[in-house]
Amino acid sequence: MGLFHRKNKKKSIMLDDKYTIRLEFADQFKPENNTQVAEAIQSASETEKNNGLPALDQTLPFATLKTAEDLFDNLRDVVAETADPIEFDYLAIWLFDKTKKAKMGKPNSEDGNPHEYITLPGFKLNYDYQNLTKVIFETIFNLPENSDVSYDEKIEICQDLKQAYLESVNVGENEIARLPKKAEIEKGAVTLDVPAYSTSEPPAEEPKKQYYDAKTHTFSDHPIEDDKPSTTETVAAEPVSTPAPVPIEKPKPAAKSATPAAPVHETRSAVRAVTDAADDEQKLAREKGHVSAPQFEVEELDPVEPGQHGYVEYQLNQRKKTFNALLQNSAEKINDKNEKAILDLRESYKTKVEKAIANFRKQHKNDAANLHAKIANELYAAKQRELKAEYAKIDRQREDDLEQAERVYHQQQSKINSDSENNKQQAEQRLSKRYEQLANKKFDTEWAEIKRRNDDAEAKLRQEKQRHYELQAREDAAQLRVNGLDLLQQMLTDETQELDDYRTQVTNEHLNAKQIVISENRSETEKQRIQAPFEELREANKTISDLKEQLSRTEALRATAENENAALKSDKQLLQEKNDSLMNEKLAAAKELSTKDSENKNDELNSTLSNYIKFKLATEMQPQQPATRVATVDSAAVAADDHQTSKGHGEQYTKQMDGMLHGVKRLVVMFFLLLVLMICGFSYYTYRQHKENAARVEQITQTMNKKVAKAKQANSNVVQESYKTSSTTDETQAALNALHASNGTELDKYKNEKYYALDKAIINNDAKAADAAVKAMGTDLAMNDRYRSTQAVSLLNQAGDADLANKVSDANK
Repeated sequence: MGLFHRKNKKKSIMLDDKYTIRLEFADQFKPENNTQVAEAIQSASETEKNNGLPALDQTLPFATLKTAEDLFDNLRDVVAETADPIEFDYLAIWLFDKTKKAKMGKPNSEDGNPHEYITLPGFKLNYDYQNLTKVIFETIFNLPENSDVSYDEKIEICQDLKQAYLESVNVGENEIARLPKKAEIEKGAVTLDVPAYSTSEPPAEEPKKQYYDAKTHTFSDHPIEDDKPSTTETVAAEPVSTPAPVPIEKPKPAAKSATPAAPVHETRSAVRAVTDAADDEQKLAREKGHVSAPQFEVEELDPVEPGQHGYVEYQLNQRKKTFNALLQNSAEKINDKNEKAILDLRESYKTKVEKAIANFRKQHKNDAANLHAKIANELYAAKQRELKAEYAKIDRQREDDLEQAERVYHQQQSKINSDSENNKQQAEQRLSKRYEQLANKKFDTEWAEIKRRNDDAEAKLRQEKQRHYELQAREDAAQLRVNGLDLLQQMLTDETQELDDYRTQVTNEHLNAKQIVISENRSETEKQRIQAPFEELREANKTISDLKEQLSRTEALRATAENENAALKSDKQLLQEKNDSLMNEKLAAAKELSTKDSENKNDELNSTLSNYIKFKLATEMQPQQPATRVATVDSAAVAADDHQTSKGHGEQYTKQMDGMLHGVKRLVVMFFLLLVLMICGFSYYTYRQHKENAARVEQITQTMNKKVAKAKQANSNVVQESYKTSSTTDETQAALNALHASNGTELDKYKNEKYYALDKAIINNDAKAADAAVKAMGTDLAMNDRYRSTQAVSLLNQAGDADLANKVSDANK
């Protein structure tokens, strides 16, 4: 092999066949773009590798006729799954001359070796594809570009391609497309057929010829060899009353040569014929049981919120889409069930036909044997009767001859008996042969008539049963279709009723939402109108709150000052008591000093007393107010100073202590008086400020109360005015609420209301009553409610009064 080397990195196999196929898939069917085509190529390649053939994935875009057919068989399964044909951008037969130097040609060019030989433009692989010979031959004879080629040349090219196809694909002659006659070409474009793919039934098997055996008076399937005539035997001259049957000599018929049946091989055409028959039957069942789902008309609408224009239409459109999908799914399920039911029914009917044929054959299977027995008995009885008559005649003749030759009895007796016996044998042979011929002729004639009647009856029975069950199958399919349509119609009716109910629900929701939106808008407007006075009131309340907070802080300060005043009074009392205690201690200490003689002891006592007083003063004065602490510190300083000047003379120390205590006492009194004055002044200021704040708060409160009262009055007037302009009377509003709630009992309370009759008809869904109620309104067709007008238009259309419905719709826009 030395051809078709592809210049790429992947190792490829080169082909040297005389005719090869070069193909290029359309973009959507290229292996890199279509996984199913890639799998088909891989499957064909594996099969070829296992059989020792060039793998397709290593020779593409070239392929042998065999590998191309393997690929097309796999692609035909892909077409069966997807129901879409496989398209090719390029498909052609390339010619290679092994005697010339190889030089790769280009598509659409005759230069090179190999080069393009025959193109197959517009080739699409459909499910009904048979093989390449049909496609190639039809292209050769039908392509306008080949019109300048003579018929004989086209036949010669086809024969050459046919021989190459037989050698490459290894199939029989019956899998080659039939070549057209010249007369067919003259009529126009030809459509060829492949005999192997024809679905016609093989001819019926001829019945075996039956042979009559004269010896046993029976029929058999095999010819009977005649026995050679036996030698003449001399029998006694005694008369025979009942002769026994004598074997009949028959000429030996020529034996038929039996050709052994060829072994049956399951070819591609046989497999495809079975597959096509099953697909045709499935397609017929699908068509017979197919029902189409009714669909609501829908539109592409943008989402709409409740209360906005178009909300009802959008919701109904969405519900219709849901119902359409439900109806479509139901129809598909019904179609699948119908298809399966029809296939099952047709299979059962086929079984019934075959069962009826089998019963017919069983009833007539013994017709040949019965005919054999009947003819054998009839002819045997006739032969015996005629043979008996012949015997009687011969016996009479013998008696006559004996009487005539009685004188020469002894000389002629042996000869006469011999002649008599020979005559009997000859008579039996003659009659046996004649009756054998008569039996065979009669059997052939009558059996042919009986077989013809049986065949006609069987064909008639088959036709009747097939017609009966075909009609039954059609009735079943029609009934299934009717049942499916009834089911879908019922679903359509139910869903239409549900859609009407849903329309009412969505309309109510829309109207309620719209009323809420209107109320909210009106409330927002009124809120903005009365918001200004409340803003002033809010500011005044804030000011009052601030003043109250300031007042509470002032009162807290006053309470704190009062508490501190009470604490100072308590400290003053405590200091007075401590002062008295110290004076007593001082007198006691003075007495004790006066009785001491030693100066050292006096100094030690004074020091101890001074330290004790400092400790007592520090301990008692530490938690007091700052003024008290200052006094204590001054007292401590005085005491410390006194301690340093009192060494050696206790009396001077006593005087200094008295002066110190007197100073402390004076400072405490002055501090207390100052503190009382401050508390009194602060309390007066606080009281005065409180009165001023209370007066101011009272004034502001009165002003705000007047403004609030004025704003409330204005708001009340506005609300009353708005209610008067946007609402009807209480009775009309109550009746309208009863209509929206579909409450007929509540509506009956307002029978004097203007729209009572129409509202009652809407609640009862009574189209005739609604038509009468609207006509009674005359020219005043305003409904004062969108829901009422919408329902009225719907009922008028149901009543067939489209003109009045249009008038109502125009009057309530």
